[in-house]
Amino acid sequence: MANFDNTMQALGTALHKCRHLWQPEPFHQTSSPWINSEPELHAALMALSHAEVHDLLQDSQRCTAWLEEILPSTINALNIWQPTLQSEQKHFGQPSIANGIPGRKWQQINYFSLLIDGLPPRMSNMDWCSGKGYLSTTLAWHHGVVFSHCLELDKKLCHIGKERAYDLEIDIDYHCLDVLKPIPDTIITQADRHTALHACGGLHRSMLKQVTQHAEQIVLSPCCYHLYNTPDANWLSETGRQLSLTFDRLTLRIPLLETVTGGERAQRLRETEIIWRRAYESWRQAFTQEFEYRTLASAPKSLFTQKVHDFFAWAADQHGLKWDRTIDPEPYLNKGKHQFELSERLEIVRQGVKRFLEYYIVLDLACYLLEQNYQVDVIEFCPKQTTPRNLALVAQRY
Repeated sequence: MANFDNTMQALGTALHKCRHLWQPEPFHQTSSPWINSEPELHAALMALSHAEVHDLLQDSQRCTAWLEEILPSTINALNIWQPTLQSEQKHFGQPSIANGIPGRKWQQINYFSLLIDGLPPRMSNMDWCSGKGYLSTTLAWHHGVVFSHCLELDKKLCHIGKERAYDLEIDIDYHCLDVLKPIPDTIITQADRHTALHACGGLHRSMLKQVTQHAEQIVLSPCCYHLYNTPDANWLSETGRQLSLTFDRLTLRIPLLETVTGGERAQRLRETEIIWRRAYESWRQAFTQEFEYRTLASAPKSLFTQKVHDFFAWAADQHGLKWDRTIDPEPYLNKGKHQFELSERLEIVRQGVKRFLEYYIVLDLACYLLEQNYQVDVIEFCPKQTTPRNLALVAQRY
């Protein structure tokens, strides 16, 4: 098992040193933030063609490799640790147990299930944030789990999960509980192994705090690190709390940001949305003479298939303003397009370092488990194409 506390300290030092690269929010920049601090990086970004920018943003690993050519010492300092790679890409068939499970979800579950192969067998398993129990039924089927338990808040999902398990002739006890609140020890102690696949920020943190006094094994794939409802959401581990590096919600969200999330239509809608939002903001600042950026609510994607006047009217209403449809939006759209092209170039840098931010977040969880007397490994359990959130912690009590 790796010496995670030293690794986290070294990575934290490297991230703190290059924070000027990952802290700027590309969407909010009107010029490159690295003109003076990183002139070589600035020049290289501005020299890229539109096609090169587009190609780099197709894959964050390309962005990291490109950054390494420009800032080799920075990337080398960050690239001090890699998670254990579980295996090469696989394809799993669709037996009867997979009925009703979406194809990609089924692939994720099977890769996750492989993590348990290297652990001593356990007859009882408790799955946190279990939804319809897809993972629990699969683990019972693959690993011969006799006593299966699911923790899930949504009563409807619990009901669907119970019916599905009954049809599959798998015995699962559903506990309809809020895992953000204390779970009675009488329930937690019913399982030796506790699992969670893609449990969001507050949920996986709550899980770890509650099970480490009881569980023999913990297998967790965390997700959505920024989603929590407590003020003390930074580091769980003593190692993390002793370091000076802290992440706000915006930083915790960076690992989840993907510039390519669909086909050509989805990418066109994304481009239109960013241009229109920036165009509107240019108009709002000129109209109100208030130059501090004001956020807008999420909008239905259908709005960006309509006329730009409709979007401006919707956005103005959000801020208590009124859009005059006789105004020519073209000058503002030109500004929006320019700012979009700039933000895409700047995004290359953030995409290039985001995986290291995620490593740091997950290393904190690994250090916490070490402090709770577990053997721990951090594993990249499936290819990025299956899910970008492909890190898992596998812990066995000493």
